[in-house]
Amino acid sequence: MTTDSRVRRQFLSGLILSWSFPVVVLATVVPLFLRERTTETGAVAGGLWESLVNFGLLAAIAFQVGAIILLLRVFRGGKSPLRGFFSVISICCASLVLVLCGAAFIERYLR
Repeated sequence: MTTDSRVRRQFLSGLILSWSFPVVVLATVVPLFLRERTTETGAVAGGLWESLVNFGLLAAIAFQVGAIILLLRVFRGGKSPLRGFFSVISICCASLVLVLCGAAFIERYLR
């Protein structure tokens, strides 16, 4: 396996892991707004928690950590500026999801 194909595979795997959780959350929260016709924060919190339970909090954390590791490997070898740009954006997204998962965990279990 050549180095370029390995880097490409790591990059694509990192992107898939990084963006899978936000897509699942959006796919769960948006229909709640459309169905219930509400804009209260309770609907958002309920939808977010429902999607976290369905998708699995631990799986989300594992996906994001795996995505960050794979994307950092790709970013470190940076030959392609476009690949580096998408890596940085996806690493930021994965970090935000980790912060939100941590906040959800603290809210649910430590309060």
